[in-house]
Amino acid sequence: MERIKQEVALLGTETRQLKIGSFGSISTDFLPGIMRLFKLRYHGIELKIFKGTETEIRDWIASGTIDIGFVTLPCNNLKTIPIVLDDMVAILSKNHTLAAQKSVSIEQLTENQTMITWNSNCQILVKKAFKSSTGELPLWKYKVSNMGTMLAMIKEGQGIGIIPKICIPGNISNVQTLPLEPALQRKIGLASIIPFTGLPPAASAFAELTKKWVENNIKTVRLSHF
Repeated sequence: MERIKQEVALLGTETRQLKIGSFGSISTDFLPGIMRLFKLRYHGIELKIFKGTETEIRDWIASGTIDIGFVTLPCNNLKTIPIVLDDMVAILSKNHTLAAQKSVSIEQLTENQTMITWNSNCQILVKKAFKSSTGELPLWKYKVSNMGTMLAMIKEGQGIGIIPKICIPGNISNVQTLPLEPALQRKIGLASIIPFTGLPPAASAFAELTKKWVENNIKTVRLSHF
C-alpha cells in the first residue's frame, strides 16, 4: 500500500479521474464507505461512478469506457481479483410454515408456490442453482422491479425470496432468513482489461483500498481468497 501511495503521489497535484463500474448492492453498501476513505487518502483523484448491469459493466471495461468495475465471478475474458464471498439466503415471513426450520432446501423452494423474484444480477445465479439441483425453475408467483418491493411483500407474508446476505437491511422486522441447502454463494470481484499487477497507480490504489475496507467493515460476508 505504501508503494502505491508513492506512485499515486507521483501523478502530481492536478486532479485525475478514475472511472469505476458498479451495480446494485455494491453501489449502496460498499461504495459510499470506500469512496469516503479513498478521497481522504487520494484527494487529487476524482472518482466517477458508472452504474449499470453486469453486462454493461463488462462491456464498459472491454471498451475502455471505465478503468475498473465490480462484477460477479467468474468473469471470462477480463482480469479479476476476488473481493468478497457472500452467502445467498432464503428470506420469508416469521409466520411462514418454513420459518421454524434451521435451513431450507432448493427442492422445498421449487415446490413452493409463492416464490418472489426481482430484477437483479444475482437472480441469474439463483436460476442456475435451481436448474442444477432440480432440473427446473420455481414457479415465480411475483416478479418485481426492486428488492424493496420484494421485502415489503415478504413482511406481509406474500411469498419467499432469495437474496444476498449482505443486502438484508439491519432494521427490517417480521422476517426470517434461512441458509440454503445446498449452499449458494455469490462471488464478487473487481475486473479490469489488463492484469491487476499492471494497473495504473490510481486504479491499483482503489483495488487495494477496497479489499482493506471490506475486510474491516463488512462483517456479514467473508473476505474471499478463492
